[in-house]
Amino acid sequence: MANRTFLCSTCGHIQRAASPDFKRMQADPAWPKHCEAVMLLLGYRASQAATSISETERVSWAALGCRIAEHRGKKRWRPILSQRELKNAYPLS
Repeated sequence: MANRTFLCSTCGHIQRAASPDFKRMQADPAWPKHCEAVMLLLGYRASQAATSISETERVSWAALGCRIAEHRGKKRWRPILSQRELKNAYPLS
């Protein structure tokens, strides 16, 4: 899995970038775009969570803030897809 993964928050498309490509993009002010919108940069844990769900679920996941939760097992990082899960994972008090 690539550490540099980009997510289109409009359609849920994922695009991976190699390390040398990412270094070039940091120096260049042009950021990757999809659906005429700037793509979100995901870290390793969020990219692992994003690959386990469909494109339509990724759109709702991006709307919730791309939050993840840690679980046991091989696929440790899983996306939080509902408001109820979000409240349980990140309590205010």
